[in-house]
Amino acid sequence: MVHSHKWKGHAFFSTVALAVAGLAVTASAAPIPKDTVVTSYADNNGPAGDPQVVILEKDSDPTPFATVDPGADRAWLAPIGFGPDGHLYLAQATNNGTLLDLTDGGDRSSAKPVATNIFPVLPHKISGMAFDAEGNVYLSLSEPEDSANDGPYPVSRVELKTGKVSQTKATFDRAKGLAIRKNADGKEILYIVEGNKGQVLTYNLTDDKLDEKPLATGFPAIADHGMQQIAFDPRGKLFLSWQMDPSDRNTGAVFDITNGGDFSDFTKTPPVVMAAGFGTDVNGLAFDSKNNMYMGGDNHFTFVSPFDASAGTFGEFTQYANDNGGGDCESITIAP
Repeated sequence: MVHSHKWKGHAFFSTVALAVAGLAVTASAAPIPKDTVVTSYADNNGPAGDPQVVILEKDSDPTPFATVDPGADRAWLAPIGFGPDGHLYLAQATNNGTLLDLTDGGDRSSAKPVATNIFPVLPHKISGMAFDAEGNVYLSLSEPEDSANDGPYPVSRVELKTGKVSQTKATFDRAKGLAIRKNADGKEILYIVEGNKGQVLTYNLTDDKLDEKPLATGFPAIADHGMQQIAFDPRGKLFLSWQMDPSDRNTGAVFDITNGGDFSDFTKTPPVVMAAGFGTDVNGLAFDSKNNMYMGGDNHFTFVSPFDASAGTFGEFTQYANDNGGGDCESITIAP
């Protein structure tokens, strides 16, 4: 059962630099500890005046971490993720897509962005974030702010060191979750969830071309609020979240798509765990070092599905931290 709690101004996380507006906080150069869960108020609808990026702990109130300027054109603060350099990055919709480095925490509202104008149009939502080994971040424009500008669009690439922006050669119909992993030949493969086509595609980054055959097909086409996030667990298995019934937002589920295939008949390819206790939206997907599965929520909460190592199974999703102060914490990332 999900319970509501008021924001209590939980003590600041002791090992990271924090400087919330109106509060003097001592800075620290210590990295964010391994397995720390971080989320953002995606629609900037958290408690007025409180940070839009917070650290979460089990059964505790959120810990303020960083504030940002949401912009005046479109306030969308997601996704969030740790890069190969160990830095924490946040994507925002404002200025046709903006990327910020939040590693130092505190007030980042006037910080210089890593990049702006990442997309050709203003996004309504950015759903996917993935990093390659060379130090580039990939971001998916899943929905434009102006429906007249509906895609398809390529996945955008930002060089973290220089801020240079480029795009994949292929375009995608409502691209959602992204993930990157090397294949058996040592080539980096970008996995793209194509939400409006109900499939997962693979793009060979090393050869710079889209693979002809989709990895997974048969999922119901859902343009928005369909989950459609993707992540590798520590074992190397690939998982995908999807709303099973397009007309029912409480039919979210997670599937093992490591071996790909046709998922049009869920009786033959059942999910490994249901996420029916909360409504579907972006619902970020991530794993900690013990293989527990975390999911963002289209409400005030994040959720965790505990992994049973002896059985190799995932348990029911339950509320992880206390009420996130009213913010939709749809994105989620875990410190490596």
